Amino acid sequence: MLKIVVSLVLMGFCGTANAQVMVNRTSKYGFGYVEMAAGKWVLKDTATSARYILNARRNVVTAVDSNGDLIWKTNPRKDNNLQPYRIKRSKIDFMSFTTPGGVSLGDSVIYIRWDNSQFGTLSKATGQFMWRGQN
Repeated sequence: MLKIVVSLVLMGFCGTANAQVMVNRTSKYGFGYVEMAAGKWVLKDTATSARYILNARRNVVTAVDSNGDLIWKTNPRKDNNLQPYRIKRSKIDFMSFTTPGGVSLGDSVIYIRWDNSQFGTLSKATGQFMWRGQN
């Protein structure tokens, strides 16, 4: 019940028709991301209070600690020289502490997927990307 109320409050607070809870899943690793009015998606780790922010262009992930200090910043495609696949400028369309099917990959990584079906993980500590595949 509280989860639903929080979701509705966030949706109302954002104040736009596009603002919606993209993933509303609670686990021991935190909850999924929320699309904010400014277009950024924020994934919060409830264990550490770190936030992982996906920019409005959906290509750069920034990690900040509970004080708002930068931990790391990465553009996984550019930093790892991933070549275009199906789409010239693909965007991250899923970011969570679990896979889309709800499978946990452990408490040290963030699962990301692009709209071209490529996917991988980011280390919570360093932002290092590990390519996992494509469909």
